Amino acid sequence: MARAIGDPEFDPSTFHCIVSTKTVGTDPWLIKEQVFTSMAPDSFSADVAFSFKGKPFWADLSEGVLYCDLPPRWSDEGYNFYNFIRLPEECQLDLNTMPKDEPLKMTRTIGCVGDSIWFVYIKRSESYANDVVTTWTLDLTDREWKQVEKVSAEVLWSLDSFKDVGLPEAQLEYPILTADGTLGLVLSDQHELTEYGRVEDFICGFDMSLKNLLWHGRVHNYRSTEPVILASDFFQMSHKRKWAELCRNNDNNSGTEGVYSSVPRMMPRKRL
Repeated sequence: MARAIGDPEFDPSTFHCIVSTKTVGTDPWLIKEQVFTSMAPDSFSADVAFSFKGKPFWADLSEGVLYCDLPPRWSDEGYNFYNFIRLPEECQLDLNTMPKDEPLKMTRTIGCVGDSIWFVYIKRSESYANDVVTTWTLDLTDREWKQVEKVSAEVLWSLDSFKDVGLPEAQLEYPILTADGTLGLVLSDQHELTEYGRVEDFICGFDMSLKNLLWHGRVHNYRSTEPVILASDFFQMSHKRKWAELCRNNDNNSGTEGVYSSVPRMMPRKRL
């Protein structure tokens, strides 16, 4: 559905919506001619693909979203109309100056929440406390983004629900959205890591509008070079046992009560 990263330029021919010509789906599939009402930039590369209200979307987390207006199935119209909407101006990136060791998904995500499309961006600062999490929703009618929430890491750290469970005041990473609007964030371990070093991060789910921590989970001793985060209510239990206790229970074949999961991330972390 989208071109591979590293292609020299944006190629419209690689974006196709293939539809059935009949509701029952018994007739041959049809590829309709493309009409681009607004062309994506040459550097466009799809990081995320999803559907929303019957429209397919491709999102480049550094550029914007491309979507297709599909005609009704019963229509004889021979065209699919494609539209490109840039990200909010402050979120657009110069690909030539981007950090090579920080994947876009470390600070950005986009997805469907209820009957809207949300985009989340974590803006880095010199101090972790001043990192800012901003949320926008996309108005398809006006084809523009509307800012709905803007919260600093320091504000999230100061929440009673955050302090009551003893979570660390750590850097926010890898935002991810759930269908109900919960924003999941990783609180990263800030110790220097060796190849086999110990890692202990937390995963948290926030209601950003109410400024409330909904759930959190602890991640013990994982190693990987690719970030993979799965959104789930899997983490709605609180997990407070230490790694040594988990190992001891495993050695005794006694099982575990909580749920422990691996959420890989890039290494090492050097910013203080």
